Amino acid sequence: MNWIHVLFMTVACFLVIVFWNRTVKNRRAMTAIFFVLPTCGSVTAFAFWRWAWVEMGAALVCAFILYILWQGFIGHRLPEPSDDNIKVWGQE
Repeated sequence: MNWIHVLFMTVACFLVIVFWNRTVKNRRAMTAIFFVLPTCGSVTAFAFWRWAWVEMGAALVCAFILYILWQGFIGHRLPEPSDDNIKVWGQE
């Protein structure tokens, strides 16, 4: 097992989980098209190309554990994502 591959895929899967859960519900289709599907496709293509299916499984488990820890310590303090609490910076 190559731990560099596990680390790379864990970071990618963790970001997918966090971005999906922190996206406004009306914008989930756009998030899926522009971030989730390309990232998941890239990770799967990488696992297929390098024969790293065990590493991909380990990365998914690690990403879910990291997300549970993140949600327990940081994520529960964040407000629910909505269009009202999005702040646009610049051109004030």
